Amino acid sequence: MVRTAGRGGSGPGGSASGAPRACTLVSAAQVGAALDVSINRTTEEPDGSGTTCTWSFTATSLVKGLGTNATLSVKRSAASSTRAALYRTLENEPELKFAPVTIDGIPAVHGFGSPQPEVLVDVGPVTMTIAALSTISAADDGPAVLAIAGDAISSVCRVVRCSH
Repeated sequence: MVRTAGRGGSGPGGSASGAPRACTLVSAAQVGAALDVSINRTTEEPDGSGTTCTWSFTATSLVKGLGTNATLSVKRSAASSTRAALYRTLENEPELKFAPVTIDGIPAVHGFGSPQPEVLVDVGPVTMTIAALSTISAADDGPAVLAIAGDAISSVCRVVRCSH
């Protein structure tokens, strides 16, 4: 089931899982600014114990590349896993190239390839995975995903109690 941002869920900004809805945390304008494109489409889908929001830009001109998208998944944190254990597991897989990073004072990890286009951050009650993929310029992916992650953390910490 695909939902357009701003509809569905269990209440204002919340999903049925109790986690904030992904599309309420970062706007299309913020994602567009991070990727330096105008977002054409925003969709939100249920994702296990949370939601995933996808922002996409599709170009018809080869000058603009084939397209760009960013995703934000927000899920309730697993009660059986600590932040440190989760990050250590990712960092111990060298082929994933995850490395520590701090975003707005909160420890996170980023990885999945040379431009580091994915960030995983556990803020306590929820875990977020942010990814960006651009066919316009792969060099934009790393800075864009960090900018989107910063926006998501700022928003989520106004809704849930974040642990630093």
